[in-house]
Amino acid sequence: MHEERITILFENNEAYRRMITDISGNVNNTLIGFEAINQKFEAGYSKYKHCVEETSKELRIAKHRVGETKSEKKQLMNEMTNMIEQLKDQKEKESTLREQVEKLQIKANKEENEKENLMKSVKQLENKVELLERAIKEKDEGILGLGEEKREAIRQLCMWIDYHRSRCDDLKEILSKSNKAQRAT
Repeated sequence: MHEERITILFENNEAYRRMITDISGNVNNTLIGFEAINQKFEAGYSKYKHCVEETSKELRIAKHRVGETKSEKKQLMNEMTNMIEQLKDQKEKESTLREQVEKLQIKANKEENEKENLMKSVKQLENKVELLERAIKEKDEGILGLGEEKREAIRQLCMWIDYHRSRCDDLKEILSKSNKAQRAT
């Protein structure tokens, strides 16, 4: 009777050990899976953050170049006005001044071409922003179960994209006004 009891206790002990081993294995597998998901999220977040930073940098450069172009155009227009006044005052310098006006017109045409290229760049940047927004939306749907902190990070990223989109809209508006002002002259 004593031996049976020892045998039963031994079998129960073995069953408990197997159960503990199985549970431990399941817990470890779950932790490994969670860690993999967390690493994917962090890698994706880093990638999209970098893309947004690059887009912001490109938008700042484009805005700066548009400002420079506008300033140069204004300067060129002032120079052309001065030349016309000199033509009225000094008829003997007429041929020299005409050459300078032609050079200024060529320069203005080149700047117009640069402005068109900038508009194309802005359009490409808008397309990139749209692609990033779609990718972020897809990531949002896949990451809903990862907790409130990660959702907040994604919301912040979306706010950055909206901010840069509004800056891009401002840039379009500036370019549009610049085109209207140029057509008016």
